[in-house]
Amino acid sequence: MNKKILFIKGDAGAGGYYRMELPAKTLKEAGYDVTLTTVLSPGAMETVISVLNGVQRKSLYDYDVLIFQLVWTDWLVGVMERLSNAGKFVVLEIDDDYYNIPDTYPGFKNMHPRLETEREVTPEGTRFKRKRYYTQDRKGKVRTKTKSYYDPKYGRVKVDVPQYEKINDARGQFNRALSAASMVQVTTPELANLYGARCRAITVLENCIDNDLYRDIPLDKNHDRPVIGWYGAKARIDDLRLVCGAIPEGAKMFVGGALEDAKKYFDNLEGIGFFKVPEISNVVKEIDIGLVPLQDYKFNEGKSDLKGLEFGAGYVPVVASDIAPYRRWIKHGVNGFLAKNGYDWVRYLARLAKDKDLRLVMGREAKKQAIKRDIANNIGNWIKAYNLEKERIYANT
Repeated sequence: MNKKILFIKGDAGAGGYYRMELPAKTLKEAGYDVTLTTVLSPGAMETVISVLNGVQRKSLYDYDVLIFQLVWTDWLVGVMERLSNAGKFVVLEIDDDYYNIPDTYPGFKNMHPRLETEREVTPEGTRFKRKRYYTQDRKGKVRTKTKSYYDPKYGRVKVDVPQYEKINDARGQFNRALSAASMVQVTTPELANLYGARCRAITVLENCIDNDLYRDIPLDKNHDRPVIGWYGAKARIDDLRLVCGAIPEGAKMFVGGALEDAKKYFDNLEGIGFFKVPEISNVVKEIDIGLVPLQDYKFNEGKSDLKGLEFGAGYVPVVASDIAPYRRWIKHGVNGFLAKNGYDWVRYLARLAKDKDLRLVMGREAKKQAIKRDIANNIGNWIKAYNLEKERIYANT
């Protein structure tokens, strides 16, 4: 039997690349029948696949293993449930703690909507409660609009009333998706503990990387001054603020992604704005010392050690916050340093900045760690999780 596998990518960023594209590509290269898509037709239960001369439609029931990502909507959960009831192996991919998502993230409003409960009177005189969602501005203030009405006593009256909007019950659909899946796959043990009681089965598939993307990065970057670097989205800029004042004198600072936002907190920055995930190596090659600051709150406990992997693939040792994901990745003093407080950030960055030999020694160790987590060396974990071991046996007979 040759099982057909369908990855349904729902994230256009790093999550889509590392959790869907990279394993799909590696399984395909290993000889498995793999398709990657981003478009579904739920009514017809079809996937829409781009081909040379347009698109091709295939029934979802033709696939044996289907991996879903970012399932928040009623119709998509319904697709999962129908496939699961038909005996398909349905996987839900989760790479974050969505119960504790910060308010700086776009998804916060859907997962943690602010509610107003109103008492209303029907024409029959009965009362009931209705939940409605405020429309908020960027500061969290309720947006209003002016309405006018005619009052017999006061004439034309203008009042400001709150604006409302419809928001999908993302948390409810997410919980349904957890129950609908044959298996949930996550990136860390912390996420497995968080979601494990809500699903049938759960497995940890750690983030892996493609070291080939970093093959042209040398150990010694030959910079005239040490370059300390960070990259990330605007939503993570509050993490970067942890190292304000810790950059040693004489070092350069390089930022990728949220460059303009970082300029509000750091002087004399160099960097690059938008870049695609497979282009991260273009950022890493500019850096001698990697920054991985993470605030110590619930959401970050579920984060993975992905940035350490990416820096390590380019021979870059890191200084990282001393929280769960980097306690596993960093061997303190060997491939990087763990910073518990502001004093640690200052002293470890200064130590690496002034000692090039130490950077090179630790860079080699970081590279060894990254090679251990190369996708080609770990694709067997996906094969086992999706029950594909027999495929290899049949192929060899």
